[in-house]
Amino acid sequence: MESVKTPFEQKLFTSVRLSPMVINIRVLMEAVSNDALNFRQLAAVLSQYPVISGRLLSLANSAWVAPVSPITTVESACSRLGTSVVKSVSIAIAVASSFNAASCPSFDMERFWTNSILVSEAAFLLASQLPQDQLVNFPKTAQTAGILHGLGLLWLAENLPNETSLALQRIEADGALSLNDALMDCTGTDYCQVGAWIGKQWKLPEVLVVVIQRHLDSSYREQDWKMAQIIGAALQMVTAISAQRDLTLPNDVVLPINDALLALNVDNAQQGVIFHKLVGKYAQTRALARELFL
Repeated sequence: MESVKTPFEQKLFTSVRLSPMVINIRVLMEAVSNDALNFRQLAAVLSQYPVISGRLLSLANSAWVAPVSPITTVESACSRLGTSVVKSVSIAIAVASSFNAASCPSFDMERFWTNSILVSEAAFLLASQLPQDQLVNFPKTAQTAGILHGLGLLWLAENLPNETSLALQRIEADGALSLNDALMDCTGTDYCQVGAWIGKQWKLPEVLVVVIQRHLDSSYREQDWKMAQIIGAALQMVTAISAQRDLTLPNDVVLPINDALLALNVDNAQQGVIFHKLVGKYAQTRALARELFL
C-alpha cells in the first residue's frame, strides 16, 4: 500500500521558479561583497537589475532617509544608503522577487524582512569578533547568510500557504512551540530543509547551503559549523527582540544565553554590546522593511 505523502512531498518535484535576478544571484552577491568597487562601479552592476535599482532609488528618496534634495542616480543612492544597506537590501529584493507569500494569511512580510535584515546585521557583527585568519570574507559571508537563512519559509508560504499559515498560528498560540516543529507537523518538512533544497537549485555557494540547513542545530560541528552557529546565535538574538512587544524600554529585553558563542570566544560582554545595538536598530529596520516590501 502506497504511503500517504506529506504536503511538502506532494510539491517536492515541482521546479522552483527563478526570477531573472535570482538566475544571476551569485554574480550579484559577488559584486556587492567586493570592497574594491567604488560607488560608481557598484551602481553599474546594480543598474543591470532594474527592480533593485528602482527600489534603491525609492528608498534613498523616502522618509526613511529624508534626503535634502532628490536623489536621481543609482550611484548617489548607493552613496547615500551606504554599502552595508545596499548589500542587504539588494539581496533581499532579489530573493523577494522570486516568491509571492500573499496567499498565506498568517505570514507577516514586514516582520519576516525586519528579522532577516537584523539577523544579517547581527551575523556580521558577531562574525567580526572571530579571528579573521579563519576566513577572509567570514563577516561578509555571515551577513549574506543572515539575509538568506529564512529562504525556505518564503517558499512554504507561497507553495503551501494554508499549511504554513496554520503552523504560524500554532506558534503564536503556543510560545513553547518552535516554528520548525509546527511546520513539520503541518507540512511534513521545516524551513531549514526547504531553504537548503532551494539553495542547491539556485546553485548558491556550499557554505550558504550548509548554514541555511544547519543554523538551528546547536550541536552541529561539521563543515562550516562556526558560520552556522553564528547565524543561529544571531537569529536567537533577533527572535528575542522581535518577541518583545514593547520596545520603549530597551533594557527590558534580555540577552539570550548562547553557549556556542562562548565556545567561539565571543564573551558575554561582546554579545551584550551587539545585542543592545540591535535593540536600538529594531524600529529603524522595521521602517526599512515596511518601505521596501509593503
